[in-house]
Amino acid sequence: MGHEMGHVVAWHSKERMSHAVALELVSSATGGIIGSGSALSEIGYFLPFSRFQETEADELGLRFMTLAGYKPEKFSFILDEFKKLFSKTGKI
Repeated sequence: MGHEMGHVVAWHSKERMSHAVALELVSSATGGIIGSGSALSEIGYFLPFSRFQETEADELGLRFMTLAGYKPEKFSFILDEFKKLFSKTGKI
Protein backbone atom coordinates (compact mmCIF):
# COMPACT_ATOMS: atom_id res chain seq x y z
CA MET A 1 0.00 0.00 0.00
CA GLY A 2 2.79 2.42 0.90
CA HIS A 3 4.56 1.67 -2.39
CA GLU A 4 1.47 2.65 -4.38
CA MET A 5 1.02 5.76 -2.25
CA GLY A 6 4.62 6.61 -3.14
CA HIS A 7 3.71 6.62 -6.84
CA VAL A 8 0.85 9.03 -6.16
CA VAL A 9 2.84 11.36 -3.90
CA ALA A 10 5.74 11.48 -6.39
CA TRP A 11 3.37 12.23 -9.33
CA HIS A 12 4.73 9.33 -11.38
CA SER A 13 1.69 8.98 -13.63
CA LYS A 14 1.79 12.69 -14.44
CA GLU A 15 5.52 12.47 -15.25
CA ARG A 16 5.03 9.48 -17.56
CA MET A 17 2.14 11.13 -19.38
CA SER A 18 3.95 14.41 -19.98
CA HIS A 19 7.09 12.62 -21.18
CA ALA A 20 5.06 10.38 -23.50
CA VAL A 21 3.30 13.38 -25.05
CA ALA A 22 6.60 15.22 -25.55
CA LEU A 23 8.25 12.20 -27.17
CA GLU A 24 5.26 11.65 -29.46
CA LEU A 25 5.37 15.30 -30.56
CA VAL A 26 9.09 15.03 -31.34
CA SER A 27 8.50 11.82 -33.28
CA SER A 28 5.70 13.27 -35.38
CA ALA A 29 7.59 16.55 -35.92
CA THR A 30 10.61 14.68 -37.28
CA GLY A 31 8.52 12.70 -39.73
CA GLY A 32 8.08 9.59 -37.64
CA ILE A 33 4.98 7.48 -37.78
CA ILE A 34 2.52 8.50 -35.09
CA GLY A 35 2.75 5.95 -32.31
CA SER A 36 6.25 4.83 -33.20
CA GLY A 37 7.81 7.38 -30.87
CA SER A 38 6.09 5.93 -27.86
CA ALA A 39 6.75 2.34 -28.94
CA LEU A 40 10.48 2.86 -29.48
CA SER A 41 10.92 5.09 -26.46
CA GLU A 42 9.46 2.43 -24.15
CA ILE A 43 12.73 0.49 -24.27
CA GLY A 44 15.26 3.30 -24.48
CA TYR A 45 13.69 5.92 -22.28
CA PHE A 46 10.77 4.76 -20.17
CA LEU A 47 12.19 1.45 -18.94
CA PRO A 48 15.11 3.01 -17.04
CA PHE A 49 12.83 5.86 -15.93
CA SER A 50 10.31 3.29 -14.70
CA ARG A 51 12.99 1.53 -12.65
CA PHE A 52 13.85 4.82 -10.99
CA GLN A 53 10.16 5.42 -10.21
CA GLU A 54 9.77 1.92 -8.73
CA THR A 55 12.80 2.44 -6.49
CA GLU A 56 11.52 5.84 -5.42
CA ALA A 57 8.09 4.36 -4.64
CA ASP A 58 9.74 1.59 -2.59
CA GLU A 59 11.71 4.14 -0.57
CA LEU A 60 8.63 6.30 0.02
CA GLY A 61 6.60 3.23 0.97
CA LEU A 62 9.18 2.32 3.58
CA ARG A 63 9.05 5.85 4.98
CA PHE A 64 5.24 5.75 5.12
CA MET A 65 5.39 2.38 6.85
CA THR A 66 7.76 3.82 9.46
CA LEU A 67 5.62 6.93 9.97
CA ALA A 68 2.58 4.67 10.48
CA GLY A 69 4.37 2.99 13.37
CA TYR A 70 5.56 -0.21 11.69
CA LYS A 71 9.08 -1.41 12.31
CA PRO A 72 11.16 -0.85 9.17
CA GLU A 73 13.44 -3.79 10.00
CA LYS A 74 10.44 -6.10 9.49
CA PHE A 75 10.14 -5.03 5.86
CA SER A 76 12.66 -7.63 4.67
CA PHE A 77 10.68 -10.32 6.53
CA ILE A 78 7.55 -9.31 4.62
CA LEU A 79 9.40 -9.49 1.31
CA ASP A 80 10.74 -12.95 2.19
CA GLU A 81 7.20 -14.13 2.95
CA PHE A 82 6.01 -12.82 -0.42
CA LYS A 83 8.85 -14.68 -2.16
CA LYS A 84 7.84 -17.91 -0.45
CA LEU A 85 4.21 -17.42 -1.38
CA PHE A 86 4.95 -16.60 -5.01
CA SER A 87 7.41 -19.47 -5.39
CA LYS A 88 4.68 -21.88 -4.25
CA THR A 89 1.98 -20.49 -6.53
CA GLY A 90 4.17 -19.52 -9.47
CA LYS A 91 2.24 -16.27 -9.76
CA ILE A 92 3.25 -12.73 -9.03
